[in-house]
Amino acid sequence: MNSSISFSESILATKVVLSPNGYFVAYTVQNHEKLWIRSIKENLTISETFVTILSNVDQIEWSIDSVYIACGSIDQALIQIFSLDDKKWKCKIDIGNGISGGVGLLDFCWSRMSRHLLTTACHHIQLTIWSLVDKDVHSIRDILPIEDYKSFSPDGKELAVAKFDVCDSGKKFVHIYDISNWKCNRRFNYMGMDLKGLKWYPDKKLLIWDSVLFSNIYIYSSQGDLLNHCPPDGNFSRGIQSIDSSPTGQFIAFINHKNQLRLMNTLSYGMSLDETLNISLISHFPTCILYSEQIIPSSHKLQRKYEIKKHFRGIEKSIDRMESGKITIPILKFSWDGKLISAYTPTFPNILWIWDISTTKLTSVLQQQQHIKDFCWHPFEDYLCLVTMTEYLYFWSPPGSSAVQIPNEDFYFTTINWSSDGNSIIVTDSEKFTICNFSNQQ
Repeated sequence: MNSSISFSESILATKVVLSPNGYFVAYTVQNHEKLWIRSIKENLTISETFVTILSNVDQIEWSIDSVYIACGSIDQALIQIFSLDDKKWKCKIDIGNGISGGVGLLDFCWSRMSRHLLTTACHHIQLTIWSLVDKDVHSIRDILPIEDYKSFSPDGKELAVAKFDVCDSGKKFVHIYDISNWKCNRRFNYMGMDLKGLKWYPDKKLLIWDSVLFSNIYIYSSQGDLLNHCPPDGNFSRGIQSIDSSPTGQFIAFINHKNQLRLMNTLSYGMSLDETLNISLISHFPTCILYSEQIIPSSHKLQRKYEIKKHFRGIEKSIDRMESGKITIPILKFSWDGKLISAYTPTFPNILWIWDISTTKLTSVLQQQQHIKDFCWHPFEDYLCLVTMTEYLYFWSPPGSSAVQIPNEDFYFTTINWSSDGNSIIVTDSEKFTICNFSNQQ
C-alpha cells in the first residue's frame, strides 16, 4: 500500500460510529442532545444535525445501507431513528424501563435488509423486531441469556436464535426465522452441554460453541444436520474464550484461556494449526520477524519507531485483567481474504501475533511499549493498523512495519475503524476523534 497520510482536525465526541459505506461519521457529545453527521468525503463538513430527546446516548447503529441511523439510551429504554434520505422523517421506539412497567433495553441492531430494528430486552426477556415499513412488531421469547444468541445468515434472509424450551425441561434449541415474515421455519436440538454462542459463516453453515466449562464446537447445516463435532481433548484444556471464522468460511480459529490457538479446516475438519502463544514461540519459526517498538529521545518530544530484533525485550506478563481500559479477552481477526490472522491475548497485553494461514507459520510479532487497545485489517489489502493509547498509529504489512504520529499532541488513540473503501481510518480517544486519510494509492 503506497500512499501519503494526512489527519483531519480533531472533533469533540463521546460516541462515534462510521457509516457502512464509509461516507459519513455520526457522533454525539456528552450533555448535548444532538446527533451530528459529518461527511468524510467533504473534509468532515456537517451534513446534518438531528435533535434528540435522549438524556444520554449509549449506542449508535447505522443501517446496513447507511440510510437510517438509530441512537438509543439504555437508561430511558428509548430509541430514536433518523433518515439521511428524508430529513423530516423520524421514528421513536419507547420500550419502557422496568420502573415504568416495560421490558427495558439491553441493546439493539439492524436487520441485514435495513428496514427492521431488533431490540434485546433486559435480562434477555425477549427479542423484539420493529418494522419501519408497516410498523408491525414481532416478539421472540425464551431467548438464551448469552451475548451471541442470534446471528443473521450471510444473505440476510434468515435469523438463527438460540432459545430454551420451557415445556421440555429447558432444553436448548436453535430456531431459524424467515425475515420476510419473522416466522420460525425450522428448529433443531442443540447437542452440546452449555450453549455459549452461535454464528453463521459464509457457506451458510452454523458454528455453535459451548461455554468455557466444556469447549465443544459444533458445525450444523442450515437445515439443522450435525456436520461435525470438535470435542476438547487432553491437549486443549477447557475454556474457549474467542472464536471466529475466516471470510471464506474455510477456517475456524479459536483460543482458550491458556493462550492455546487452534485453526480448524472446515473442509477436512482437521486442525491446521495448534500452538500456544508464549515468548518462546518465536524461536520455533526462524523466518518470523519480531518488530519491537523503540522510544527515541529527541529535542522536542519522544519519537517512536519499530526495530527488528532477534529476541523479546523484557516481557510484561499481565496478571491483573481488570485494569482500566484494558482488553480482557483474547481477540482473533482474519485479514480480508482469510490468508492471515492476527491474535491478541491479555496475558501479553503489548504483543500482537500474526500468522500466515497458507504456511501455518508465525510470520510476524509486534511488541509495543504500551498495552494494545485496538487493531483492525484493511478491507481489501494485507495491511493492519493498531493503537496503544499514544499519539501514534502503528502499521504492519508483509514488507514491513511503521509508526505514524498525529500532529495533535493531546490525542491518545483507543479505538480505530477502517472505512469500507480503505481510504481512511477513523481514530478515537475518550473525548474526540480524527480521520486519518490515505491518498495517491497505487
